[in-house]
Amino acid sequence: MALGFSHLHDTSPTGLTSFNAIDISESRHHQTDGHIDLDIQNFKRKLREHIPPVTDDPVISGYDCSDIWLRNQSSVSGVYRIKPIGAANSFETFCEMKEDGGLTVIQSHNGNDQLPFDTDWDDYKEGFGTLTGEHWLGLEKMYLLTHQCSRAADLLITLGDFDKSEASALYSPFTIGSEDMQYRISLGNYSGNAGDAFRARLNVKDVKSNQDGSSFSTWDRDNDNCNPCIMGDIIFRSCARDYSSGWWFNGCGLANLNGRWRPAKNSIGWLSSVSWETYRSNKSLKFSAWYRYINDIISLWQDDETSFHNWPVTDDPVYSGYDCSDIWLRNQSSVSGVYRIKPIGAKNLFEAFCKMKEDGGLTLIQSHNGNDQLPFNTYWDDYKEGFGTLTGEHWLGLEKMYLLTHQGSRAADLLISLGDFDKSEAFALYSPFTIGSEDVQYRISLGNYSGNAGDAFRARLDVNDVRSNQDGSSFSTRDRDNDNCNPCVMDDIAIRSCARDYSSGWWFNGCGLANLNGRWRPAQNSIGWHSSVSWETWRENESLMFSKMYMKMPSFNLFEYFILFGLYFNCFRDVNGYSEVKPVTDDLIYSGYDCSDIWVRNQRSVSGVYRIRPIGATDYFEAFCEMKKDGGLTLIQSHNGNDELSFDTDWIDYKEGFGTLTGEHWLGLENMYLLTHQGSRAADLLISLGDFDKSKAFALYSPFTIGSEDMQYRISLGNYSGNAGDAFRQRFNEDDETSNQDGSSFSTWDRDNDNCNPCFMGDIAFNSCPRVYGSGWWFNGCGLANLNGDWHPAWSSIARLSSVSWETYRSNKSLKFSKMYIKNY
Repeated sequence: MALGFSHLHDTSPTGLTSFNAIDISESRHHQTDGHIDLDIQNFKRKLREHIPPVTDDPVISGYDCSDIWLRNQSSVSGVYRIKPIGAANSFETFCEMKEDGGLTVIQSHNGNDQLPFDTDWDDYKEGFGTLTGEHWLGLEKMYLLTHQCSRAADLLITLGDFDKSEASALYSPFTIGSEDMQYRISLGNYSGNAGDAFRARLNVKDVKSNQDGSSFSTWDRDNDNCNPCIMGDIIFRSCARDYSSGWWFNGCGLANLNGRWRPAKNSIGWLSSVSWETYRSNKSLKFSAWYRYINDIISLWQDDETSFHNWPVTDDPVYSGYDCSDIWLRNQSSVSGVYRIKPIGAKNLFEAFCKMKEDGGLTLIQSHNGNDQLPFNTYWDDYKEGFGTLTGEHWLGLEKMYLLTHQGSRAADLLISLGDFDKSEAFALYSPFTIGSEDVQYRISLGNYSGNAGDAFRARLDVNDVRSNQDGSSFSTRDRDNDNCNPCVMDDIAIRSCARDYSSGWWFNGCGLANLNGRWRPAQNSIGWHSSVSWETWRENESLMFSKMYMKMPSFNLFEYFILFGLYFNCFRDVNGYSEVKPVTDDLIYSGYDCSDIWVRNQRSVSGVYRIRPIGATDYFEAFCEMKKDGGLTLIQSHNGNDELSFDTDWIDYKEGFGTLTGEHWLGLENMYLLTHQGSRAADLLISLGDFDKSKAFALYSPFTIGSEDMQYRISLGNYSGNAGDAFRQRFNEDDETSNQDGSSFSTWDRDNDNCNPCFMGDIAFNSCPRVYGSGWWFNGCGLANLNGDWHPAWSSIARLSSVSWETYRSNKSLKFSKMYIKNY
């Protein structure tokens, strides 16, 4: 069957850039045996021809070294000027160009320049050394490089000893947090031959030396969790001082590539050295080099000789794919059954039952139906490794679930299938979801919910209950308790261990309304049991007939490759041409997921009130959309005094929204939460400000999210850019630790989360920022931003405590107007 690109356009999701801008009519494509083959070389050439410029300024060569290589594969190694997506300024870096891509060098340490790495926080933040020799690129630059829209980053470390041996360690993906997070490092799957020194422990009982997730430390800013640390008879109070370097220390750990360089004759037995203990124990290394490269979507096309669906996992035929979704992609005629799989990054293969559907393969991770009378009331090690029979009742194993949900750029969804004894069935889908490592007790993290079974993972026992939300909970078993009960009280029953009282292992949190590993009971005995196969939002107080839990990974067929490329191009936001987009629903009463989506569907859309329904939302709502030449903005706040609207109101009003959409208003925290949690659709926050002198300014945070009500609608802000100043993160003074509002929960006069007990401003002491400032806001003792404060006219706009304020733009002055927008992409 001939396949035209109108078909591809029809399958494109909302908000993705189409390939109208790229003429691929010369490409040859046909369909055989359910697969689509494409002239890869021709397509790659045309794609590269249409990569948009970073800027009109010719001195900037690309977003990063991987991007530079993509633009010109003849590029040679050397110093280039780059400007990561979202960065306010460009900077120089050394790019090492390989046959298969470009690497951004972020650290080099070999003793050649005798460069001291025992320096302070500011040096490590900004960078030091010579780019063509020994150097540290800078933590702030690393943060920018690892936070570029959909461009994921991997960390490659190369090491060498004085015996001319070399080794490497690869972490995929990895990120460096912002300075507010002390440049915390987060590492994905490890592979290589140097050993995973970042996560290695000093001994079996040691819990502090895992450096993954650690904040950065220097001699003048200590975040190493030592108070003190003891190694043998040595007491450490500061790893950075004793190890003579800045690093991600955690009591103190087994990796430190910034330690003191020593020559071969003097390389044994030093505390401070260039060390990677899983590679060379108690020896200083000859050199270390760090590279950061983009795990970019473009890389999927690097192999000219093979088509997408036939890439082997390995030359070893004993296993069939990364996971069941991957197996189905390789052969869509695959039938359900037991297969051997090896997730990306896993050291060993294992078996799993694959449920093959018409639209993809599902990896079965739990099955509980009473047929095998399998007891789920077992121990931590059993839940870690797995138990039961793969073709019957079983638990695949927490460690395997961790591996399946940490495969680099392969995201995972959780599908739960349920049935009762009346032959009724229901499902719950969480997209995406992950299981953490054993170090974090296999903590579960759930994305957007959809389905007809109800969101039992997040449901509460009652309105006042704060502990039963199981999203984010660690796993508990009868011999390892992480359930936050000390005790928990249910009616008149005091529970000290949910795992013991509910007879199963699960992600309990005091204790919660979901437990699919509970005791199975027959129909005649299924009512009113404490321990049962339960999903209380679907069948309250009833034991279910069966439960099944599946993982589904992205099925990377040809259509989805185009979708991913749409995401890639959409990050640049300067490519013209959009696809014909399918409607959100057949119901014409709303127009799109959000205002950005509506603009993509019809670029002639005009500003006004539209009905929208974010991905994952159960219902639509109205919002004012401001349509610009380059996209649509969802207006979430407008405050200008025209309507004399009072923003001094309660929690319910701020949750649901108030005001008039065409005038002053607050859209509602719950709506903001939905708009910022749409699966792969990220969100930016744009703030527009104006004063009474007709001056205007803006602040952009990319990306940003609003947490759920369970998290008190906590705000999380990404990179700042603009000319208004970053008032959200600004401090009252250098010693102030409480005024940074990024990460703060929302407060109103009837629900106070402002960390004031009390707060002092000059000689004024107050216990509630919302009461004193006359508004609801993300206060944190109390902070320098409050766009919901009392509006004042020009003649009365100076030195008001409660005002429309953004202190980094106009200090001690009330503003004429403020507007807050969400832009989704």
